[in-house]
Amino acid sequence: MADVSLRGVRREAGGRAIVDDLSLEIAHGECLALLGPSGCGKTTLLRLLAGFETLHAGEIMFDGKIVAAPERQLAPEERRVGMVFQSYALWPHLDVAGNVGYALKVQKLPKPEREKRVAEALETVGLPGFDKRRVQSLSGGQRQRVALARCLAMRPRLVLLDEPLANLDAHLRETMIDEFRRFHAASGATLIYVTHDQAEAMALADRIAVMDNGRLRQVDTPDRLYQEPCDAMVAQFLGQGQLAPVTVHGPVENGWVDVELFGHRTRMRARPDCAPGPAQACLRPGDLVFAEEGGASMPVTIVSTRFEGGSTLVRVAPEAAPETTLNLRVGGRAPMIGERRSLAISDGWLLPVASPG
Repeated sequence: MADVSLRGVRREAGGRAIVDDLSLEIAHGECLALLGPSGCGKTTLLRLLAGFETLHAGEIMFDGKIVAAPERQLAPEERRVGMVFQSYALWPHLDVAGNVGYALKVQKLPKPEREKRVAEALETVGLPGFDKRRVQSLSGGQRQRVALARCLAMRPRLVLLDEPLANLDAHLRETMIDEFRRFHAASGATLIYVTHDQAEAMALADRIAVMDNGRLRQVDTPDRLYQEPCDAMVAQFLGQGQLAPVTVHGPVENGWVDVELFGHRTRMRARPDCAPGPAQACLRPGDLVFAEEGGASMPVTIVSTRFEGGSTLVRVAPEAAPETTLNLRVGGRAPMIGERRSLAISDGWLLPVASPG
């Protein structure tokens, strides 16, 4: 296991920063997911950790020792880092044991030790007895397990995973998420997991680091990241968050504050330092429900509906702001387009006000 420390890390390409002044601490045995839109710098950051690319500024430390800085670059093979790729990167001419033990053979590890490590690694990923199988005969999920076993056999202090489930179908991805959780628990390794899939990140990671334009926007537990996004980018990127203008009335009490949303008075969660006045609210589809007319409800008009199997995504326009739309999910019969309904707000989060400058 490794403690990983990144301090002021910067990597440039084509005259612009791909990773920009990034600082992050990752604890022994932690599973951290790097999440963000395409081109945000998450794969570049993984390659910097592996030693495949060099820094232009800052430093990377494993267990308190510098492995990368502008004037110092420890070779990838000396970092004890294992990588699992989207493409599996298996040798087609080798059997499973040959693939899992390849790096150990290059390291000139004695054959009995190699065989022991290969057997232990295959047992850990649920493939005992597969050592003589050809990789071409394996399913996509089994090939990904072989890639994990190869990584585990090296006994790395840090495991880097770059979109490892992207090539699998939806059903197999669900199964492999459980396998990765088991792998993490069995190996005790520090894992850094790059993905564009929010569900994967939420299910696997102890913490998630959201990146945008080469910078970290928020690093937090999945629950807190979802419930309390730090800004508009994180709010909209995660969980289909939608932003709406509100007016805050009164002080925060027990984490809740009175607000006015499109002429409708309701309550939302907020930080203790939330002040009266204009603010932005993050509303997710699950925060909105149809209600009886009158009382604590807001009149809306149905704009569109989209059936999604277990539920229907409904887009509504508040009558007080018909140019604005909000999304919610309903079960059962979908409302008719143009129908007038009443909407209640069951939850919502007020985004922190950005500091000046």
